[in-house]
Amino acid sequence: MLRTAIAQDTSQGKKAKELMNAGKLVDDNVVNAVVRFFLKKKLLLFAVMLFFCFFFFNCDKDGYPRTTSQARALDETLKKQKRAITHVVEIDVPDKELKERVLGRLVHKSSGRTYHVHFNPPRVSGKDDVTGEPLETRPDDNETTLNKRLEEFHQQTKPVLAHYRSQHVVKHINGSCPSAKVWEQIFDAFH
Repeated sequence: MLRTAIAQDTSQGKKAKELMNAGKLVDDNVVNAVVRFFLKKKLLLFAVMLFFCFFFFNCDKDGYPRTTSQARALDETLKKQKRAITHVVEIDVPDKELKERVLGRLVHKSSGRTYHVHFNPPRVSGKDDVTGEPLETRPDDNETTLNKRLEEFHQQTKPVLAHYRSQHVVKHINGSCPSAKVWEQIFDAFH
């Protein structure tokens, strides 16, 4: 939503872009305003939180809500529209396993194809299966950055689960199983 607000050159998008260009996190007030804008425009079709491997999909700064103040703001915005969060999916993966997943990831930069040294290795070590070009690790796929992300998650984002647990809407998913089983659990959580 932030990227869309920036592309649409909205006032909140301009504020977000300025903060992002300065290397700063976009503060809750700006993020909440962007979410309110999209909810009012009906462009956000559903509000489901997926607390899983935001590291694995390299969207570590994109989740919403990431703080309890953002969660409360979202609840208030939805309440005014006579809507509410009904399902929160927590896909639980131990930190040790997340580290193994992230630190073993390899990417073919021009195509975006991903590999993993253990779980999905290329046929030729360090080479893309299609082009034979070298594979890379993402610059932020390192232990220092990952430890910082995990610390931020445990301090800021994990308390959001407690907020929604008090509303009895959190569905716990075991993320330490094959992806097909994870998707099956997610599907079952909504039925």
